Amino acid sequence: MNKYSFLFLFFMLILCKHAGSQTIQDSHFPLIDSLLSSLISEANLPGISIAIRKSGKTVYSNGFGFANMAQNQAMHVNTKLRAASVSKVITATALARLVSLEQLDWDDTLSKHLPNLHREYANITIRQLANHTAGMVHRTKKKYKNTAQLLAKSKEALLFKPGTDYSYSSHAFNFLAAVIESVSGMSFETYMSNEIFKPLQMNQTLADKKEYKDDDDASLYYLKDGRLKNERFTSSNHKLAGAGFKTTPHDLTLLLDAYSNGFIKSKVVDEMFSSSQLENGTETQVGIAWRASIDPFGHRLIEHAGNWRGARSVVVHYPDDTLSISLMVNAQCPIFIEETAHLIAYVARNKVDLSEQKLMINKKIRLIDVTKNMTTSEGYLAIKQGIGTLSSKHEGFLKSCKVFQLSSKHYALVSSFGLFYLALDTSLQPIGKLYMYNSRLKASCIENEPSFLIH
Repeated sequence: MNKYSFLFLFFMLILCKHAGSQTIQDSHFPLIDSLLSSLISEANLPGISIAIRKSGKTVYSNGFGFANMAQNQAMHVNTKLRAASVSKVITATALARLVSLEQLDWDDTLSKHLPNLHREYANITIRQLANHTAGMVHRTKKKYKNTAQLLAKSKEALLFKPGTDYSYSSHAFNFLAAVIESVSGMSFETYMSNEIFKPLQMNQTLADKKEYKDDDDASLYYLKDGRLKNERFTSSNHKLAGAGFKTTPHDLTLLLDAYSNGFIKSKVVDEMFSSSQLENGTETQVGIAWRASIDPFGHRLIEHAGNWRGARSVVVHYPDDTLSISLMVNAQCPIFIEETAHLIAYVARNKVDLSEQKLMINKKIRLIDVTKNMTTSEGYLAIKQGIGTLSSKHEGFLKSCKVFQLSSKHYALVSSFGLFYLALDTSLQPIGKLYMYNSRLKASCIENEPSFLIH
């Protein structure tokens, strides 16, 4: 090999290495590209970023659409987006680290670490704050600038006696940030950077502050009547622990490595992923911030989603096979993002190949809306080689939707509200059942009534 050939090879290797840091695409995942490209179009989204990690290795990451539409700036895997309420599981991971180091206990009371606070809060435990059973309000009218102000002035009445009910609260996580500061002797932001983000190599995760904005931040949008609007930047400094970080899907899947690599002790992980119980024995399907659920295929999972000014986000972890997936959209929108992530996880787990799908369907159908008194619409279903369309006279979102075959009986329907699970079997009647669901399921959606029937 002469020196010119060697230099050419050297520079090609450098370029390939750089390209790999931007996008990782397994040859078995073109269906994921098709699903998310179709979703961008159908739901009129600006952009989507995704990462999938399996057993400590990133197997897929990609960006679709635009990070900034006005400047035609493409969404890429290093684009930072608002985590919104996914910030809660980031904070919960920091708490778990302190518990693993035996510097904190889930059943410590607030008064142990924060002696100068409103007396009504004194006996609330770390566990109750993190699993939303403390009785804290979700949001407050006052925006506390720092821990000292929070502890001195926060006196909002509790909604119920701690431990007796469940009520989702972002405000509760402000107190958890104060606990982390008290235990660590650092500011919350410094502790997260030094003790969580750096060890886990979450290099794109930081507070979503105006002074930290850079060219890799996604522009913010929201959907109104199906049209995209620009969202102004709103500070989240007053709720950093509960909704104020910005990050990437890749970083969020790196976060999940902490739950299997020893960074968090296994007994702590088990406790975090287990459903909490109220005093009357009712299970909430929420552990330490994480929500426990089941996907349509019977796989146990834990997850958390967020939806706030300019952002829709989710991170899902399947502990039984150490599979993690995160999706982030730079728009506040009504996407069923948990169900969307579950269907993409199915493709990743099973390496679904559209070229192997041979089923052909061409038939008139009747679409029955179970959610609206069994209202019936005429329609048509056509599928060839794994891709097709469901069209109907339905007054809602099912007028014309793409359908992708995942297996002989499992399908994904692409709609303006995300990906939905469609169970389809032409040998049965009805031939199809379409399911729409959110989170905290105790059993697979197929054990419940579907949202639509197809005859």
